[in-house]
Amino acid sequence: MNEEVERGLRLKNPGYVYILKSGNTIKIGQSIKPQDRLEYLNRNSYCGRSNWKFVEAFETDWMLQVEQYTHMELNRHNVRRETFNCSIRQARETIISSISVFNRRFKNG
Repeated sequence: MNEEVERGLRLKNPGYVYILKSGNTIKIGQSIKPQDRLEYLNRNSYCGRSNWKFVEAFETDWMLQVEQYTHMELNRHNVRRETFNCSIRQARETIISSISVFNRRFKNG
């Protein structure tokens, strides 16, 4: 096993990177239970909004890293905290691309 694969095993944190939508705003986050997270965010009016809708969740072995990398890739669209002014398609493609980056890096070295 090479060093990068070993590092990937140490950093492994399986879960989901999800997309939520409220009006024209997209939220990208990570959670083991995205539906529970959605309910929590609405109950607590995340970013002043309590009408977040679930769009999609992507399973990954590196949810924290994928979420952070996705945020970095979409930084120019950042509105506030983990919210973005971008299309669902752009959010989806960026998450899928980010998952591929970590799969290549840690599964294959």
